[in-house]
Amino acid sequence: MKDIILQAFSEIDFVNRYKEICDAYTDFDNGKSFKKGEVQELLQKLNIDLEYSSKEKLFLKNYRVGDLNLRFILSYNYGFIDCMYACWTDDFAFRLNEGLGGMAVMIDNNFEDMVKYKFPIASSMADFEKILTTLFTLHMDFINKVKCFIEE
Repeated sequence: MKDIILQAFSEIDFVNRYKEICDAYTDFDNGKSFKKGEVQELLQKLNIDLEYSSKEKLFLKNYRVGDLNLRFILSYNYGFIDCMYACWTDDFAFRLNEGLGGMAVMIDNNFEDMVKYKFPIASSMADFEKILTTLFTLHMDFINKVKCFIEE
């Protein structure tokens, strides 16, 4: 199952696309903290359906593709916009504890040398909107590619 996940990310050109968003948003000193309500409004505006986990203080969505469960997780602390995945079946579990930057490193060992930071940094709500739009497009491309592999 892990091979399917890595192959799906590879086939959507994830590393290059993620590198572009990381390179575009690097203002570490001016990263903006967003409140839950601001993030909820932005998600509604972008028509992105994620639920809030008050325990973990992040947004997430669960997907089921065949026997595979996928959980998309959005974290947004201090302007650091990061996403992670938890993937599991009855006999397999896989979680990217380092987020999408960790996935990029798993696919391309040189990724850390190619970017200033392994995640995009939002210094405004406009930045956050652009980052989130790009990340969610990547996410949906990944989900659709996983569906193709599992449904074959």
